[in-house]
Amino acid sequence: MALTKAATNFRWRTVVDAGGNTGFPRIVRMTTVFSSEAMQFGHRSLPSPFRASVGLNRYYVPNLPRTGEVQLTPDEAHHAVRVRREEVGAPCILFDGHGNEAAATFARTDKREAVLQIDSFRFDPKVSSGIVTLGVAMPKGDRQKDVIEKAVELGVHRLVPILTQRSVSISDESHLEKWRRYVIESCKQCERNQLMEIETLKRFCDLINKSTAAPKQESLPPAPFSPPRPASGRGGR
Repeated sequence: MALTKAATNFRWRTVVDAGGNTGFPRIVRMTTVFSSEAMQFGHRSLPSPFRASVGLNRYYVPNLPRTGEVQLTPDEAHHAVRVRREEVGAPCILFDGHGNEAAATFARTDKREAVLQIDSFRFDPKVSSGIVTLGVAMPKGDRQKDVIEKAVELGVHRLVPILTQRSVSISDESHLEKWRRYVIESCKQCERNQLMEIETLKRFCDLINKSTAAPKQESLPPAPFSPPRPASGRGGR
């Protein structure tokens, strides 16, 4: 197989061959790379310790210190050591769900715990400045996870499960705990550092009354409309 092209960007290197007798290019493999050109141009705005962190595994630490060592929670330690197979010296990203993240390195690991050394710290929530509240009558089963994942990816700040006349799912404390775990998993995947809030179940009318009672931001009046002037020249005669 003769390799004819290698395309490199900040995250993936795609190796393509001529496709044999078909004449159509075909992806042979994709591997994570970080070229020097990508570091210089693709992520110029990132601080130096965070440039090489794009694409690294992310772990949730509720109380994230700015410096020193930090121990992962039992669930996150299990995911890091038993699932991800992280080793001492491996880099990763930690976030606390309040907009802070840290570039860190695994210092000690065993079957039940993982301790990391924080290398750098910054505030970067990676969400829009506007406050978006989503009220939704939650569906049944696995579709609940789909709703939460997409809401997190779209930058929703607060999700309110609502009770309607034809609701098919009634949330309780066990549902809320499960949904909040979905939020953490989604933030780890889409690299969002601020957790989406999930409120308790509300009736549709209560949600509407609350939203209308909230203070509204004043906006500037619209600029006066000026019709375009006809162009001069032959076309204007």
